[in-house]
Amino acid sequence: MMGRVVSATRFVGIGVSEYADDGYPALGQAVADVRAVAGLLAASFQCTLLPNPDQRSVRDLLASLPGSMPDGGSLVLFWSGHAVVSRSGELDRKSTRLNSSHITI
Repeated sequence: MMGRVVSATRFVGIGVSEYADDGYPALGQAVADVRAVAGLLAASFQCTLLPNPDQRSVRDLLASLPGSMPDGGSLVLFWSGHAVVSRSGELDRKSTRLNSSHITI
C-alpha cells in the first residue's frame, strides 16, 4: 500500500486583490504577484495558489500544512494582500473579497 506522496519543496501563495469592505482598496497586483512567484518556482516546487480566497479556504489550507512536508523539506508561504496589526500585536491578514473577516496567525 502506498502512502500519501509529499513534495520536499512546496510553495503556497495566497493573493488577495479584491475586497468587499470599502476600508480596504483593491490591490491590482496581489494575485498577479503570487502567480508570478509561482511561475518562477514551478520547476522546483509543488505550487498551491489561492487567488482571492474566502476565510475558510485560507484556514483549511493553513491547517493542512503541518504534516504535509517531509522532515528537511522546504516550504515557502507567500501572502500578498492587506494586513493590519491588531491591538494585541498580532498580524491580521484580510483574507476575503466577500466580507471583512480576517485570519490571525
